[in-house]
Amino acid sequence: MALARALVKEPDLLIVSNALTALDGSSQQRIAKAVLEARRGRGVLWSLHRPDLAQLFGLVAVLRDGRLVEKGDYDEVSKDGSEFQRMLADAGAGA
Repeated sequence: MALARALVKEPDLLIVSNALTALDGSSQQRIAKAVLEARRGRGVLWSLHRPDLAQLFGLVAVLRDGRLVEKGDYDEVSKDGSEFQRMLADAGAGA
């Protein structure tokens, strides 16, 4: 509900955190895609708890213990041996 209210206000920068965690994976992906499409050309800062959703974004910043450890597009940060790749593996192991 809070996400819908934020979208209606059309801010220059939309900041999203924990908005979809209660939903299943396919619903999270479908809603994230719809939000990004609706926000095309405007800023979105989204704190993801499912690293696989990062492929939807143009720039990915990877944080570990509150520090920036990697940044780039999805292909750059998901290279073998990267911190992000370890996060993807950990997320897959927990699923």
